[in-house]
Order: sequence, then C-alpha cells, then structure tokens
Amino acid sequence: MTSNSTQKKPITLFLIVIQATIIMIFAGICYPVLAVANSTKGRTAVCEIMQQNSVSGKVTDTGGNPLPGVTVVIKGTSSGSITDTDGNYVLPNVPRNSILVFSFVGMLSQEITVGDQTRINIAMQEETIGLQEVVAVGYGTMRKASITGSVASTDDKTIKKAPVTSLSNSLSGLLPGLTTLNRTGEPGVNVSEIYIRGRGTTGNSSPLVVVDGVPDETGAWQRINQNDIEQISILKDASSAIYGARAANGVILITTKRGSIGKPVFNYTFNQGLTQPTRLPEMANSWEFADYVNTYRISHGQEAFYTAEEIQIMKDGSDPLNYPNTNWIDLIFKKVSTQSMHNMNVRGGTDKAKYSISGSYTHENSLVKDGIHEYGNYSVRSNIDFDITNNIKFGLDLNGGIDDRTTPAVAGFGMAGSPLIPAFYPTNGLPTSLPGDIGENPAINLAGAGGYNNNKIFRTFLKPSFDINIKQVEGLGVDGYFSYRNEFTEDKRWREPWTVYTYNRSTDTYSEKKGGYVAKPDLRERIYKRKDYLVNLRLKYKRTFGNHDFDSFIAVEQAEGEYRFLEAYRRDFISGAIEELFAGSGENMVATGTRSEWGRQNIFGRLSYNYEGKYLFETNLRYDGSYAFPKNKRWGFFPGFSAGWRISQEKFMESASWINDLKLRVSYGTMGNDQIAAFQYLSMYNLSPIGTHFGQGTQAILTSGVAPNENITWEVAKNANIGLDATFWEGGLGLTLDAFKQSRSNILTARTTEVPVYTGLVLPHENIGIVENKGLELSISHRNKRNSSSPFNYSIMGNIGYAKNKIIDISEPQDMPDYQKAEGSSIGTQLLYKALGIFRTQAEVDSNPVMVGTLVGDLQYEDVNKDGVINAADRVRINKSSIPEITFGLNFTADYKDFSFFANFSGQARAWTYIHKYARTTQNSIREILANRYLTGSLDSKYPIIPQEDGVGEGEVSGMPSTFWLQNASFLRLKTLQLAYNLPNRFISKLGLASAMVFVNGNNLFLLTPLQWYDPEGEPESSEYSGINYSQGDFYPQTKIYNIGLNITF
Repeated sequence: MTSNSTQKKPITLFLIVIQATIIMIFAGICYPVLAVANSTKGRTAVCEIMQQNSVSGKVTDTGGNPLPGVTVVIKGTSSGSITDTDGNYVLPNVPRNSILVFSFVGMLSQEITVGDQTRINIAMQEETIGLQEVVAVGYGTMRKASITGSVASTDDKTIKKAPVTSLSNSLSGLLPGLTTLNRTGEPGVNVSEIYIRGRGTTGNSSPLVVVDGVPDETGAWQRINQNDIEQISILKDASSAIYGARAANGVILITTKRGSIGKPVFNYTFNQGLTQPTRLPEMANSWEFADYVNTYRISHGQEAFYTAEEIQIMKDGSDPLNYPNTNWIDLIFKKVSTQSMHNMNVRGGTDKAKYSISGSYTHENSLVKDGIHEYGNYSVRSNIDFDITNNIKFGLDLNGGIDDRTTPAVAGFGMAGSPLIPAFYPTNGLPTSLPGDIGENPAINLAGAGGYNNNKIFRTFLKPSFDINIKQVEGLGVDGYFSYRNEFTEDKRWREPWTVYTYNRSTDTYSEKKGGYVAKPDLRERIYKRKDYLVNLRLKYKRTFGNHDFDSFIAVEQAEGEYRFLEAYRRDFISGAIEELFAGSGENMVATGTRSEWGRQNIFGRLSYNYEGKYLFETNLRYDGSYAFPKNKRWGFFPGFSAGWRISQEKFMESASWINDLKLRVSYGTMGNDQIAAFQYLSMYNLSPIGTHFGQGTQAILTSGVAPNENITWEVAKNANIGLDATFWEGGLGLTLDAFKQSRSNILTARTTEVPVYTGLVLPHENIGIVENKGLELSISHRNKRNSSSPFNYSIMGNIGYAKNKIIDISEPQDMPDYQKAEGSSIGTQLLYKALGIFRTQAEVDSNPVMVGTLVGDLQYEDVNKDGVINAADRVRINKSSIPEITFGLNFTADYKDFSFFANFSGQARAWTYIHKYARTTQNSIREILANRYLTGSLDSKYPIIPQEDGVGEGEVSGMPSTFWLQNASFLRLKTLQLAYNLPNRFISKLGLASAMVFVNGNNLFLLTPLQWYDPEGEPESSEYSGINYSQGDFYPQTKIYNIGLNITF
C-alpha cells in the first residue's frame, strides 16, 4: 500500500504554490506603494506627466475606408482606445516618447512613435497570409508562424454563418481532421458526434473540449451561441500532450469573447428559421402494399386477401373508411417548422476594466404535426477583466444557462405503419390504432397522448482568475484560476393511458379501446446533481535574449467533482389532474439513488524556444494522477516534443520572394486515456431488492458486481506527426499537409468474447488492446490579391482528411478463424454473410451450398469455409464501419462592395451503415424495396424475398446479416449558404446605428448520396439483435434550415 505521506505529496505541492502566490500578490501590491515614497522617482513621474499630449487621428484601410473597432494602445501599458464608426480615435495624456500600437483582426499591426505629433492618421494593410494570427494552443496562445504542432482553427466570422442551434453543427467541413456527424435533428439533442482524426480506440473516442481553459465534460459547450465565440482550435498531435490524461482523442479549444478598451458597443443578432426534414423515406402506398400482402399469402399456400376490385377502390380513393391510403410520413411530419435565435452582447471598457456581457435565447419547435417535441435554451455569459495595477490583473467569468426539453413518452414515428389503417376515421375523426395490444397511434402519441418527458438542466459556472507580473524579474509572472461548475437536472416522465377506437364493418359501429403501457397514470422523477472544482496555478517565464526567444511555464492543477442521482416512482394515480408524486399509490413505489466522486491531480509544463524566428522547438511534459486507477497505477507521465524549421526565413530563400512562408514541422508525444467506469480495481457490490420476506415487505441483498482488476492503468496513445505549412504569392496559394500515425496500447476493454455468457461473470476492463491509426490531411487555400481599387475580393479553401484505424490486438477466442477476427480490421466492423446474389431457379438452389430453408428468391451466400453448408461459420469480418475514413470540406467566400457571400460544402466517403428492412402483412416497407422485390419467376429483381421479422437473423434466409443490406453512406452536402448585405452608413447613421447587416442563409440545403432511403448521417446501427447492430431508419430526421437574420451594432 502507498503510505499516507506519499498520498499527500501532490496536496503539499499545491499548498506551497498557493502560499507563494499569496506572497507574490502582496509583493505586487506593496511594491508600487513603496515606490511612491521615493521622492526622486516621484519627481520623475511629474516630469513625465508634464510632457504629455493629447493625440487623435483616423484609421483607414488602404482604400481609404474608415476602420471601426481598431485598438490603439500606448505600448507597454494598458492605456488606449478603439476607433469609432468613422475610424476616429482620441488618446489623452500620451507621453512624447511613447509608441502607439494599432491592431485589428486581419490587419498588420503598426507601431508609430508619437514625438511631437498630436494627430496621427494611418492606413492599415491587410495581413494576407495570417502569420501574425494568434491561435489558442492550450494554456496559452501562440502566433501561427511559431506553431510546431498540428493545429487548425476557425473564428466567429465563419461559424456564425451557419444558422444552427448547436455549436458542433457549425464546424462541419471547416477544419481538416475534424469529423462531425449529425445523427438526429430532434430539438435539444441535435448535436454532432465528433472525432479528431477518426477513431483510435475501441472505447470512448470523444475529444476533450476545453472552454476558456476549463475542461467541459457536461456538453454545455454545445449551446454556446456562435456570436459569443472568439476562436475554436483543435489540437491533433503532440500539441495536445499538455492536456495529458484526457488528450488521447485530441482536444478542442473554445475561446469566448472578452472586453476591449472603448465605449460600450452593443450588438444584437436575430435569426428566424424555417426547418424541414432533409430526407424522409418513401413508403409503399395502400394498393402496392395490398399486392405485397397477396403475393406473400399465396407464396405460403394461402388465398389472396384483397380482390382486384378492392385494390382498385384503394387506387381511386372512393372508400377511405374501409380501403384507405394512409401515408403515415405525410400525416406525422409537417412541411415546415420554426426555430429562432437571439443574441445580445455588449463589449467595452477602460484601461482599468474591460467587459463582455451577453445573453442568448434559442427556441426549436417540433417537425411533427401537433408534436410536443420542443426545446428552449436561455443563457447568460459575462467575462470581466480588471487591471488593478500595471502588474496585477484579475478576471471574473460568470455564465449560466437553462435547457428545457420536452418529448412524448411514446416516441415511435410509425414510419412502417400499414397504409391500410387510417390514423383517424374519415367519418368522425376518431383515432384508430396500429395492430398490437398497446393501441399505438403515432399521430396522437407524438402529440402527447400517452404522456410526456420533460428534462430541465440548470447550469452555473464561476471562474475567478489572476495574472501577476513580477517586475523585479523581467519576464517572470504567476497566474491561475479557480473554477466551479454546478449542473442540476430535473427529469420527469409522466405516462397515462389513452383512448383509440376500433371499427366493426359489419355493424358499422365504433368501440372504445384503452391504449397505453399503463392502465393508470404513473410518474417517475429523477434528479441529477453534478458539481466540479478545478484549481490551476502557473509560474511562467517569457524572455528574449538577442535572437533567442524563450516561453515557458510550470503548473499544478487539481480537479475533483461529485455526482448524485435520485429517483422516485409511483403508479396507479387516481387522476391525471395532479402530476405529483404524493398523488400516486404507495404500493410498489420506488426510491433509489447513487453518489460518486472523482478527482485528478496534474503537474505539467511547457518550454518553447525559437532562434531568429526560424528554428522552433517545444516540449510539453505532464504528470497526471487519476481516481480511476489503484494507487500504485494511478500516476502517468505524458511527454510531447515538437520542432519546426521556417525554411522561408533562411538567407538562401531571399531570392524566392514569391514564397511568403515555408515551414516544416515534426512532433511526437504520448497521451493518456482514463475514460472508463471508475473503481474497477475494487470488488463491487449492489444492494438489490428481492421481493418479500415472511410477509415483512421488500428485502434487499448484496449482489456482486464487476470482478476486480487490481492492475488496471492508463490507456496510452503515442502520436507521431510530420507536417508542412506553405504560403505563396501573398496568399495566392496556401498549403498545409500532415501525415500522422497513432499507436494506442493498453486499451481498456473487457474479455467479453472469450468468456461464455452462461458463466454470469461481469468482467472488468483490462489493458489488453492495441489499435493503430494513421492517415493524411491536406488543406489548400487561394485568395485573390487584395487591391484597394477593386470592390471584389474572394477566397477559396478546401480540406480533406483520411484516417484509417486497424485493430492490432484485442481479446478474441483462440479458436476463431482469422477471417472472423477483429484483429486486422477497423473498429466497429461486424460479422456478415457475403451475399453473392439472388437465387433465380431451383436448380441454382440445389447445386450450391445453402442455408437451411433457402427458397428460390432468397439471397445466395458464400461458403467461406468450403464445408458445403451455409451457417454462422461462414460469416466474415467485413472491414467497413459507420465512421468515415475520408472527410472533406470546401468553402468559398466573396465580397462585393456591401454584399458578401459564403458557401460551405462538407462530405464523407468510405462510410457504411447496416440498414435492415423488412415488411409484414401488417407493417409497411420502403416503396422502392417492395416495388423491386423478388416475385415468382423474376430474373432481374433488385431485391430478394423481403424478410418478415424486424430482428436480424430470425431464421429467414434473406434477413440474415449480410453484405447485401450494408449501405454506402458517403455524401456531399451544401452545409451552409449565406448572402449578406451591409446597409450603407448614410442610412443607418440616421437610426443611430454603427452598422447593420441583413442576411439570408441556410443549412443542409443540398444532398448528394447513393443512400436514397434515409439521410446518410442518420443514427446508424441504433438497434441490436444477436450481436448485430443495425438501423431501421425510424429516427427523428435531420433538418434543412432556411433562415433570415439581422445583425445591428450601436
């Protein structure tokens, strides 16, 4: 066992750093006070004040157009101002010997010595190649020119052009190596799955998301309004090693906007959108379905159910009561729904205090007619910075939010509902029901019949921070922050029976029928409480010695949190009028709950060095301790190294003036992963109820849980990357190329395939897996040469990423044949029969190996093991998964006078989804499948005999899991399209506005894909049967958005 003293070492280190910080704070405060006592220095200060002037001027671009919002600061101080809407600025009390620094996003910074000048006008030049752009790199920022890792970034100007309600959906196609998969359009959960460089592990593959320096594992970042974002960066290689323990899957850094010097600037953005489903399946109509029912019955030795006359009545619609033609898709889904977004923010400040405060509201309505799917989000965000002295800064970030989401308790969309059953009787409008004891009718269930689920999340976040410059030692400083997050969730499920009606054709009467999962109302309420704390303290040193630049820090960090879960349930409510727990029956009520804690401690640092701006080196070192592992396996060391050579800065490149930047990068690093269920090194027990004991009521016993693994430890990822950055002809051509290889070892997985199910053992995770992931990324850009005399400018950017993973080692039975093993295949592949075609004649059936029960019209499968029989031993590991191996994006931006245009395309390739489709005599199927199914004597049907069962592998030959039903999910989308117009100053100035822009934009406007049944991004393989994951397409559709918006500044 580890001694107590050993356990307390990290805590002791924290206390030492805290004490040192307090001393430094007092030193920073007291030193200026003591300095005033020095009369000589006081006289010098007076002389300097006497030599100050007021300086004013105007800032324009090279075309003479005024630039509002330019920051003008006295170098070496925090004193400054920003230009107004006409580009004018005024700075009082400017010392003669000072230097003014003019800076603006996208422009080259300029420094002007004041001297005797009282008016200084400048024309700022555009930074065409972005080398001065500052990019977040983890615990700091860095100029793009000095970055040695593989880092990609985008800013608010781009992401806010997408009229989407979740942040992840605005990133599609923008960044190389980032995969975003929008699996559903359901309000409140319409966020994207995110992967960086594909999947590198069989376990949790989600990247770490960090907002303003604090990791966010709650998902709250998805609802940050795009107008509050300053920049989003992704760290893809050893650059993410600075985050150690949770960086194995890459890191997403989100930086929100902060205040700036100047008078308050208010900005309001309004978006009103109309939403539609991107793609809905076309189901068979009533007479096509009736024909299928007849042929099915005849093929099974029964008589046809519908006569030709009855089928004709279905076609002409003359008897909708007895022979309807119900299109459940059209009946359930609206043609159009609505969504809206509002954001109001104010930014400003003085040289002593700067602030950015915003509030946002988002609302999404249901795509279902009368549906109760609804989502609302309310959020506020405040970032305030104080310069207490020239050497002491303090910051305070506050934000909060409320998510309110409602869904129906009975959630099926009924896409396979029989077209021969009306949703409502045409004679009186009474609701019917689909076959079954439940009495399900999606048209009323989705509108709330049967109950509802309501989920409310209340979030608060606090982050005070400080930054102290220790002026006694040039370049030395200390900073840190403390964060507190609290998330409270109320989850309520109310269920109640509903009423439907049956129709007796012979008596022409309607009978009431109770539908529902419960005979009387019941209520389940759940409370989730989560809170976490994080303390970060950092000692930093940044100094330049001649041509040598050093930037370094060492830091300690501790995070801990708590999670609580409470559940209460009561049934048999007398009435549905009171939806509260006390109104339910006391019999069979449930009250349960859980509580867990977690914690991490980290010691880490970074050293960056460059010589003459052309030889670059960086190392990140991190030592992490995680609660998930036993004491002797708890700590892990994760180093990262990178280097860069700016070849363009060499003297031998001086003659190549057309090369603006040429940089070679290499990196190697180790990252960790502890994303598993905690405490698997301990023997776990559960307290479970077991009925009654001698009439004394419910008793409970201890039952064993997961078998302990005392050797469980870190999953480790080793990343290698080589890259090239190049810019030619002042931005005429930009190029970034990266090649990477990641080896993931000690993967945390369970030996589920080696231990038979009948043993009843629940196995822990073990460090037994190895996965290799490698690929290429390419990003190319072009922009026209900016000319002040030309009103037209444009830029084109494209990116493509390829990531291919392979399982090297994983737990598998030793007697499994090689062609069935996961080893050597990609993550997420399945065992499928290889479909060779469709049997067309009995002779073909008789002369080939077949599965028991094979008929003419069934699928033919390959006899892989050549034993003359088709069975489970012939299934093959098909190296195709639902995670794309190739992702790409292409965006185009153009500006002409006051008009601007933006288009963003995104797509994926080498991605597949297994869609199992079936039809029954009471359940419909996709029209194209039924119309092209096998019929007796058919020699060219596209599809075989359609399986009847909804579960894969129910014994129907054509319904067995096979490559026939594996669908290509590649696609190309027009993800975002925007046209904007900036209203002229002569008009908006009369309204007291600084600027105003109106725009129309859209999302998911165009789709090109070989998968015609459903949206290819839809939930893949969301069902499971006998170890096979598959999709039936019954998911809330993705949305197409048409939006109009307004942005004003005043």
